[in-house]
Amino acid sequence: MKTLATIASFALGLGAAGAAFASDISLSPGFTPDPHTVSITSGGTNDASSWNSSCNGWVANRDAPDINLTWGSAGTLHISVTSGADTTLVVNDANGNWHCNDDANGTNPGLTLSNTSAGLIEIWVGSYES
Repeated sequence: MKTLATIASFALGLGAAGAAFASDISLSPGFTPDPHTVSITSGGTNDASSWNSSCNGWVANRDAPDINLTWGSAGTLHISVTSGADTTLVVNDANGNWHCNDDANGTNPGLTLSNTSAGLIEIWVGSYES
């Protein structure tokens, strides 16, 4: 399984509208190195449950994800967070579907997108508490 690991620290992070706060990444199934890691600052001032009721945590601006991932072709993608703080994960896939997770591995979230479509995948790493 290919992995995009997002390493987050606990603090407030907001980006400019429309641009990824931390990183723009292009990957395709079979990417190397695996995992691909990005260090970012988690959290924000927006309640993720206001975007989707199944989401938890406080994230940055909806128009400025922490990571814009351009996924090159259909394939399985695993996205996870490693942090010493209680973090959450909010993902808007290339088809406009929302995926959220809190505490997949202790206080660290993770998601597996099976056979996800090619295109832009927006990723926010939130803090469980505001």
